[in-house]
Amino acid sequence: MIPLIVLGGLLVPAVSRASMTGLVSINGGTAVTAQQSDTSVNVPVSISGSDSFNGFSIQIHADTSFLSGASVSLAGSVLPNPTILGECINGVLIAGNGCPTQDQNGVVFVSAANQAGGSAAAGVSGPLFTITYTITGQTTGTPIAFNVGCTSTSTGTADCVFVDMGAVTDSEADQSTTFANLVDFTMTPVFASLSTPSGVMISDNVNFAAVGGYQDILDVSTTSTAGLACSVSSPTVDLTTPSGTGSDTLTCSGTSTGSVTVTATGEGVLSPPQPRRTHSVTIPVKIAPAGFSITLSQTSVTISAGSSDSSTTINAQGFSGFSGTVSFTSSSAPGIMGTAPSVTLTHDGSGYSTGTSTLTISVASSVSANTYTLTVTGSSGSSSMASLSVVVPAKDFSVVANPDHQLIIRGASVGATITLNSAGNFAGSATLTATVSPVTGEQDSCCLTNNITPAFSSTTATLPPGGSVSVDFSASTVGTLSPTTQTATGNYTITITATISGTPRTTTIFFALYDFGIGPAFCTGGNLVPTSESAFGALDSPQFLNDTFSGMFIGPPCNSLTITDQNQVDIVTPFLGGNLFGEVDQAQILWIKTNSFGGINTGLATNGWNGTPSVAASNTEIPFNGISVPQLAGDFPVNGTRGNFWPSKACVVPTFWPNGTQVPYSYISSHGPLIIPGTGIWAFFSHRTGQPLVPPGALGNWGCRFDAAAFPNDAGVVNDDPVTGTGDCTNPKSASSDDCANGVHVARYNNPDYFAVTALAIAGTLPGVYSFQFCAQAGILRHCNMYSLNVVAAPQVHQLVYSRTVSFSASHGVELFKLGIANPGTSTIFVQATITATGSLGDTLTATTPVLTIRGGSAANNIALSFALTSDMIGETFSWSFSMAVGSDGVNFDGISTETSTARATGTFTVTA
Repeated sequence: MIPLIVLGGLLVPAVSRASMTGLVSINGGTAVTAQQSDTSVNVPVSISGSDSFNGFSIQIHADTSFLSGASVSLAGSVLPNPTILGECINGVLIAGNGCPTQDQNGVVFVSAANQAGGSAAAGVSGPLFTITYTITGQTTGTPIAFNVGCTSTSTGTADCVFVDMGAVTDSEADQSTTFANLVDFTMTPVFASLSTPSGVMISDNVNFAAVGGYQDILDVSTTSTAGLACSVSSPTVDLTTPSGTGSDTLTCSGTSTGSVTVTATGEGVLSPPQPRRTHSVTIPVKIAPAGFSITLSQTSVTISAGSSDSSTTINAQGFSGFSGTVSFTSSSAPGIMGTAPSVTLTHDGSGYSTGTSTLTISVASSVSANTYTLTVTGSSGSSSMASLSVVVPAKDFSVVANPDHQLIIRGASVGATITLNSAGNFAGSATLTATVSPVTGEQDSCCLTNNITPAFSSTTATLPPGGSVSVDFSASTVGTLSPTTQTATGNYTITITATISGTPRTTTIFFALYDFGIGPAFCTGGNLVPTSESAFGALDSPQFLNDTFSGMFIGPPCNSLTITDQNQVDIVTPFLGGNLFGEVDQAQILWIKTNSFGGINTGLATNGWNGTPSVAASNTEIPFNGISVPQLAGDFPVNGTRGNFWPSKACVVPTFWPNGTQVPYSYISSHGPLIIPGTGIWAFFSHRTGQPLVPPGALGNWGCRFDAAAFPNDAGVVNDDPVTGTGDCTNPKSASSDDCANGVHVARYNNPDYFAVTALAIAGTLPGVYSFQFCAQAGILRHCNMYSLNVVAAPQVHQLVYSRTVSFSASHGVELFKLGIANPGTSTIFVQATITATGSLGDTLTATTPVLTIRGGSAANNIALSFALTSDMIGETFSWSFSMAVGSDGVNFDGISTETSTARATGTFTVTA
């Protein structure tokens, strides 16, 4: 085996210093050439005059704009039995363990060795390997060179060339080359066209130049159309000279008048080893008496009465050797006159001459509005004419608003620039007025449509003749939270009228006003069971939860929550329990409705989880990741296992004592209560980095600045197709029937969504009536509402009597419980107790008390609860559990109390005969 070294993570042949100097070359150092039509080329990398060697490692670089490596071949290599150790092309590993650190796009890397034993003989000459390149561009010469950046190389330079001599020291020189596929010549006439009188000879020089090292002797010939005789001064042009250039003189004479052509052709005669090249140029020749013609730069111009215009250019061209001065006159209707200075034409040897003059057209103020023809005549012995239309517009003016379509938030102002433009030199003093009109039926009905106040920076403006004048315009809306004063969202049109001398002109501005609102709120009573996720808007937006689903809420709208002072975090076993909308059975959720407001197609639109825009809960008073709550890290379980896997921070909202003083966040962190936007587990996902189950923010939460997003949508389409009355249901955003029902588009218009606000007590939370502020934000829009949280002292079960063994015959098929529930607090509470039993044979029994009213410091005793048994339950053992729903009123039971004594919270009983 040959000794190897590591190069860029690869095993490559080892190298040492020289006793005999060889040469590693690309194509033997000679240029690599190809024809323009070739798509690929083979380039050998060779060695000569070297000591005996066992292997090599070489990097070749070329510009991929012209050559891109396609493959490598060791066929014909002077290295016996070569085996590739490493191969990379354009930085892509083809074989081996990796590419060298110097590798990049455009580099071909090859490392090979004779691993079967033996070596290349000393002094051997021939290829090491051959690269096949794809030709990607045309060039007169681009380098193919050894890549650089290597050390301890065989050349002693930075060129990446390594040749392994085994035990013999080694030294090599290297030689790069170039590639060209534009080996060719060009031929260019001095004059692109010629003109001469009949029978008068005219000449043109044709210049030849070699490109890309081209060398050949060219045969030069001519062909011409009938009526033209041409010849060249020399039948050959030699491009083998060092300059690589030459020229020939073309001489022509016409025998009749008209337009004819001559074609000169140059063709290489030596050809190999280079490609055979042939090129031709065709030169038009005009045979005519000496003269000139004129043309105009445009065919029509608009000029107001009393004005002038100089935008038209007269182009004069002499031919057949014409030289002289051309003067210009014009004719048109009375009051319209054109003038232009004369121009002198001098031919340049081609027989042609050119010159330009500026035509100034004046229109008298007495000229009436119409379209007129102006004829320009150029004279110099002979004459030539050209004409154009002169449009004299009527006197008038226009009004333009910029921008004329706007989308603004409620409380902001429309802003635009109103520009008056004069036509026909109309002028005068303008008076500006504005009228704001709601688009019929495209406003929310809650608020005012007549309190949008338009204003101009100036209600008058002076319009100069042929000019323009601008004023600033604004229209303010009202964004207070009171429906009695705020502007209704929706679509509006502003009509701007400018009046000059009794003549009115108008323009319009369309604007859409949008906003969102929060509330009312709903208490779930801990019993929210949506029929499906889509029914409660859990799919991607636009959400379609609306009031048709309000039956899912227990009781009427409410603005408060009730929880007990039990440690609701600590008793979660596990926290992942519960349904999608109430993972924390002991915590309670207030559902706060949010609506978008705006016009059809223009209202506030939101677009789903992780999308913007959205309407999101926001508390800028606390750090982005929330306040520290030490109890969370120790108490949040994962699949029933406690530990510090869960975050110790929570996004709480501003909370206030009964006297209105805000509860310090430092107090909340250690005592609670925790009032958090979000439902159960979802309320904390955005604050956990590296959470393996669901990534941070995957459910639309973005930290305490933008947490617990909701996705209402008011930018709906009532009727997409005015002919069929249906909309586009070919690609609905979701499979929800609210998007496309039976193939008919349903308006995505005024669809609300709901925020969830979860309240939890932690160890040390004091009973009492708290208030809290919930704020939501959409862009720069921000709205806040106040809600209440009642933390009541958890009721206690002080009496619980039941039979652990119940005889079916003796009890007449009834298991009877007697309860006594005490209220240790000072305020009246409403309690409903439930006992649920599950039998060993799968039977389930449930018994619920009536709503109990228990005053502070009092108790309700001897409350009877019973299970009706059946004979097939004989021999079955039931496990039962006990819970209480607690409320501050008799309707919304949104607090849950779990008996802290496990002896009283659970038990078993067995049914006997």
